[in-house]
Amino acid sequence: MFPPIHGGSAVVYHNLCQSMPRGSIRVLTAKKNYIDNAIVAGWESHDASASYPIDRIDFLRPRILPAPPNALVSAWRLLFQDLPVYSKALLSAARIVKAHKINVICVGEIGTASWLAMALRKLYGIKVLMYVHGEEITTASGGRFSGNKRASYLQSADKIVAVSEFTRNALMTLMHVKSESIALIQNGVDIARFTPGSPSPELLQRHKLSGKKVVLSVGRLVARKGIDKAIPAFQRVLHKHPETHYLIVGDGPLRPEIERLIIDAGLQKNITLVGKVSDAELLAYMRLCDVFLLPNRTLENGDTEGFGLVFREANACHKPVIGGRAGGVVEAIRENESGLLVDGNDVGKIAAAITRVLEDDALAERLAKGGLALARKNDTISVAQRFMHACASMLDSANR
Repeated sequence: MFPPIHGGSAVVYHNLCQSMPRGSIRVLTAKKNYIDNAIVAGWESHDASASYPIDRIDFLRPRILPAPPNALVSAWRLLFQDLPVYSKALLSAARIVKAHKINVICVGEIGTASWLAMALRKLYGIKVLMYVHGEEITTASGGRFSGNKRASYLQSADKIVAVSEFTRNALMTLMHVKSESIALIQNGVDIARFTPGSPSPELLQRHKLSGKKVVLSVGRLVARKGIDKAIPAFQRVLHKHPETHYLIVGDGPLRPEIERLIIDAGLQKNITLVGKVSDAELLAYMRLCDVFLLPNRTLENGDTEGFGLVFREANACHKPVIGGRAGGVVEAIRENESGLLVDGNDVGKIAAAITRVLEDDALAERLAKGGLALARKNDTISVAQRFMHACASMLDSANR
């Protein structure tokens, strides 16, 4: 996943690339979405404005298609669809490695690109580093990217970056990776982009928010983010604070369910489902809110947040945050310093945390101030430096 595709992982990789020393990194990614075959909207303008070079091919992996009805169709797909994609990806990557004398390849998605990294290591002897967020190893999966296959890829890597202690522990316990192979590098905030500022008059007018307190959620609409629990929690908040409005920024497969919850609760005037927004608008929405809320939780299949960069982004805008006590979010939020942690399955506790921040101005300011300091200490430049150190350590050990 890479910009202009939206998502936390995409933001992490873009932040890392733009913070690296000029000429030290090059990206290979896809022009098309492997789910629907559609061109990634805006990729040309994104790449033209990027401060680092980006190479794109149609796909890095075969498309996701329905299960074949029989072995003949399966064989036809392998020969005429899958193998040409794999071949083009390998040839494209090999040309880049040779032309630019690449000595470390970083894998951003274990399932889709690990095979490519291992093939390049066999061909050119380059080092392989894998970047792991958490949910891709804690979530149950099957097929080509089952737990055993993921573990094999990870155990074969020269180094793994874990974005949280939670992810580091999951790598060791679930994937049986040795601790000395893991570098812990928390996600950093682009503090040049996310900064404190006044609420946008245009947004205040658009959403009729003058004189109101604003609760904000930003994220992909999937179950682990906890928006479905935030809505009934916000309904309880309204009983004590009727002049409060809830904005939900983002889109995803849970949107129909979110829309139904809002309608069933009769909260169409109190909750606005904004949908996707531009980068400039995202900053404006962050600056607009009084409290940032995302009561994440771990699902039964293990799906959870590996870190939760969005909390630090809200902190960088001088906002108190409320998140779920699950996954790596317990590291992204320092409880009672940058925000509050709650049980993301408990509607009552989510409502109580929102109410507490809205009613206690001193607490809200203390959390906002602490969060801002935390974000500024963990910016993208410091992450890039730690990443470069991890790469250098692999090369140093190889040269001994």
